[in-house]
Order: sequence, then structure tokens, then C-alpha cells
Amino acid sequence: MAMSAPRNAERLRVPGCNLFAMCPALIHDHRGTPGFAMDIARIPFQIHGDSRGMLVALEGMRDVPFDIRRVYYIFATRDEVRRGQHAHRTLTQLAIAVRGSVTFLLDDGTGPAEVTLDDPASGVLIGPMVWRELHHFSEDCVVMVLADQHYDPTDYIADYEQFLSEAHATAFPGVAAAWPGR
Repeated sequence: MAMSAPRNAERLRVPGCNLFAMCPALIHDHRGTPGFAMDIARIPFQIHGDSRGMLVALEGMRDVPFDIRRVYYIFATRDEVRRGQHAHRTLTQLAIAVRGSVTFLLDDGTGPAEVTLDDPASGVLIGPMVWRELHHFSEDCVVMVLADQHYDPTDYIADYEQFLSEAHATAFPGVAAAWPGR
């Protein structure tokens, strides 16, 4: 399936890869095999600023490839804590470390990748059926998450074996294909 890059995103040059990244070194494919096609994308945001400070504005269907239905943020999390540990059947999210840093372990059922977020001027887009675990929180970390749906407990898969079963049984088109562009 042809995938189109979000505005300002750069395609990570790996054969068969659907990842986008501002900096390929920030995304680590632990499988070491070609053909990596996990439904995630690093999206840089437009920064506005001057001597008074910096500003990033995010608008649904412009800077974010979906209508924003829910926003939440995670903070005051200790470094040794692991958060997330689930997947969503249909939810798409954009995660941003607005302060500090955090590492995401992401897995689509074919093997994990790690993404470190440490820049409030970019985020990682996570499509449906991607297992996520957040770890290595810096002391000052604040992670903001934008979601395309309201909270729905039936959309969560909290058991990794159940996730693997569902992930291997279903093909998903990917969120990058839905990016409307400008």
C-alpha cells in the first residue's frame, strides 16, 4: 500500500519501511531485519517564536491527521515505572513530550521498536493495533497525548498474548495513508 508522509516528515530510508522520522537515530528497530512496516510516524511541528519564547499550535486535520476528540497528559512519573502496556483496536494517538523525555517501546506483533521523545516540537503518531509501553521517564517529563476518539474501555487490549492473536489475524491500512496533506 502506498503511504504518504505527513507535512514536514522525512521518510526513514529502510526498504519496505513505513516509518517517518526527523532523525532516524531516534527510532530503533530491535529486530534487525528489513521490511519494518509498523504504523508509526514521527511528525515535526511548525515552531513560532521570537525573543519572548516559542509556541507550537496543533490543529486537527491540519497538523494532526485526525479530528482531536480527547487530550490527556502524564506527569510526575518515576523513572523505573512502566506505563501503557496495552494496544488499541481502533484508536489513533499522537504523543508529545512537552517537557523532559520518555522512551516508547512500540510493537505491531512482528517485533518491537523504541522511540525516544525529548523535543516538544515533534511527536510520534501511533496507529491502531500497536502495543505501547512507556519507560525511562525523566524527572521533569510531561507527555501529552491527542486521540481521535473518546475514551472507550472496550478498545483496549491489555493482555499481550491477546494482542498478538488479534494483530496476526487482522491487516490494518495504517494511519499514514489517511493523512489529508495540505
